Amino acid sequence: MFGAVSSAPGAEPPNVGAVTSPTSVSIGDTVTISGFVENSGGRIPGIDVTVKLYTLPDCASGPSPRTVLTTDAEGAFTFTETLTVNPPVSYGFLVGLAQDPTRAPDFGSRDQCVNLTAAPKLSAKAEGSVTVEGSEFKSGVIGYGSTVDLDPGSAVKLATDVGSFRFFPVAGQSSSFVPVRVALPTPKGKKKQFIIELRLIGDFADCKNGKQTNGFRTEAATKKPPPSLWGKGKGHYRTRGRYSSATVLGTSWLVVDLCGGTLTVVRSGVVRVHDFVKSKTITLRPGQRYFARPR
Repeated sequence: MFGAVSSAPGAEPPNVGAVTSPTSVSIGDTVTISGFVENSGGRIPGIDVTVKLYTLPDCASGPSPRTVLTTDAEGAFTFTETLTVNPPVSYGFLVGLAQDPTRAPDFGSRDQCVNLTAAPKLSAKAEGSVTVEGSEFKSGVIGYGSTVDLDPGSAVKLATDVGSFRFFPVAGQSSSFVPVRVALPTPKGKKKQFIIELRLIGDFADCKNGKQTNGFRTEAATKKPPPSLWGKGKGHYRTRGRYSSATVLGTSWLVVDLCGGTLTVVRSGVVRVHDFVKSKTITLRPGQRYFARPR
């Protein structure tokens, strides 16, 4: 039986006050949200609070019901849940919704939308066969500096406070990389900015067995395919090969580390390629590519 609203005659409708800890979360974290229900007559015991999950900031998406809680004798409630989705997420608190299922949320006064932002930790979800430091990986947090291996046909979704991306190898090939959180140059007095850099891993011992062809080396027949990684999403990420890095804010791009250099191809959006050898940065747009060569 749902709790009834007990407030003094003439009092305004009850509203929810809530706090959450932590304010930033990663997949696998347990979120605890506590709060109370009150109006001008004070806190209200025995009233129902419906918790719904919103997957866009500011409760902008369609809600997914979680649970109904009843406030205690002090008019308070506590909700806990272990995250199984990549942040950012938002939780909406709706008071009395069980008694009035047609009422639209009023986040301006009666209800509370609690926003939980993504943490600096690297939240991840695997698609297909993915290993981290040699162990099978499904979902959770990937430590910076870990070796991530993607089998053919697999992918990994990464999310942090700087954005979310999906990475996968060229069709039919595997890929390996090491994620690193890199601090960007920041003017004095400004908040420090970071970027997530994925460093490709490859074996180039057999490159000398290939031959030069139009600026590329034809790989030896016994050599594995060159390291490659597609990326698609929005945020501050970059992929790094031996001779260049590709930085994006939101796009779809490919980086391939070949014997003769590092190739960047842009499918959509804008990519800034930094050529380590020439110490220059080139801006690429959809359909363009750049090949950074060794000296």
